[in-house]
Amino acid sequence: MQPKFYMFLLSFFVIVPFFTPTQSANAGWADTLKKVGTEMADEKAKKSGLSYTSSEAVSGIKEVLSQGTDYGTSILSSAGGFSQNSETALSLPSGLSALTSLGGDSSGLLSALNTAAENSVPETSDLIMSAISDTDITETSDLLDGGETAITQFFESQSRDSLKTMVTPVVTKSIESAGVNSYLQPLMAAQTLTGGDSTLFDPVDYVSEKTLDGMFYYMGVKEKEIRTSGAASASSLLQKLF
Repeated sequence: MQPKFYMFLLSFFVIVPFFTPTQSANAGWADTLKKVGTEMADEKAKKSGLSYTSSEAVSGIKEVLSQGTDYGTSILSSAGGFSQNSETALSLPSGLSALTSLGGDSSGLLSALNTAAENSVPETSDLIMSAISDTDITETSDLLDGGETAITQFFESQSRDSLKTMVTPVVTKSIESAGVNSYLQPLMAAQTLTGGDSTLFDPVDYVSEKTLDGMFYYMGVKEKEIRTSGAASASSLLQKLF
């Protein structure tokens, strides 16, 4: 072989290992690309004559979601937070309510389900806040100029499935502490005696869904308020965006 070819091979084996991707290197590149993308979006916003940058829009959108989460938490975690509002109150599924005449304390079960949802809210709120922080937002103008709950709807579509998975163990503990099963078992036994399927109602799944429903409902309420008159008393950033 020619000396130049030997030198090429040597340089190849020396240099290539330095470019072998690692997990930390990949993460670094991802962060760098994200930063570059944000800077390009900010520059584009300036050239378009917008009064805010892309990074300001992202921060504002996340602020709306965070305020909505705090608002929902303050209401739903209090006594009667779910049961005293028709929009969030948990009710007995039709299959179970039809069996109450056969035995069991239906009012006790209903109260326990609502209490379990209330008790699940604080930890659910923490999970939502973490999800807000981790959410990637690119089409900011669509969200800012969208419908009255566009931001909440976007976030729910991006995060609900993963939040449901994370909320489930939280709800499981709340159901146990609220004594749901002690009220539910007689009704499930009655359902079995009548030939029904006693596994049709899953209290953990039901309360998990209703807890998230309640949180997203109040996040939407807060977003509507900010979009109309709420921004006037909000941060300078939200006043700039809305």
